[in-house]
Amino acid sequence: MGTIEELKKLMEHLEKAEKDKEMAEKELRRVMADSLENIKDIYLALQRYVLKDNIILKSYDGRTFSIGEGILISDKGIEEKIVLKPDRRLILYKLSGNNVMETDLDAGNIEEYISIDNLFANVMDTLTTTIQKNEKEVLRYSSMITKIERYTQDLKNIITTQDN
Repeated sequence: MGTIEELKKLMEHLEKAEKDKEMAEKELRRVMADSLENIKDIYLALQRYVLKDNIILKSYDGRTFSIGEGILISDKGIEEKIVLKPDRRLILYKLSGNNVMETDLDAGNIEEYISIDNLFANVMDTLTTTIQKNEKEVLRYSSMITKIERYTQDLKNIITTQDN
């Protein structure tokens, strides 16, 4: 009789483990969906820096295919790119023969095409690059301001000298 009781306990444990697994999968899907929306928000907030008017796929035999405007999220070679479109759609573009195949990506299938680690690394790289560009612009503007102020002061000095 001990074995039947043990089997019942194991079956109960299995049922509980299955329910826990389902809950964990549901939570993972929710977190992935939220994270993906946050990533889209970040990229779209940066679109004036990273939006490309015309993204091109090239085949290895030299043909080119225009896929229009978007934000390049991942460049997986000349024949395959993940692009965020202005309408918030995340699309994998892939050349297959003479055709451009489009696959809509979402929280349910994105990890088949790019790992979440790489996706976050790409976001971090984009943010870092954008910050560096802005810092360079600030330095350039500061330098221009200093030059203009110096020139203005020189002109004032010339005018003052001529008045005396």
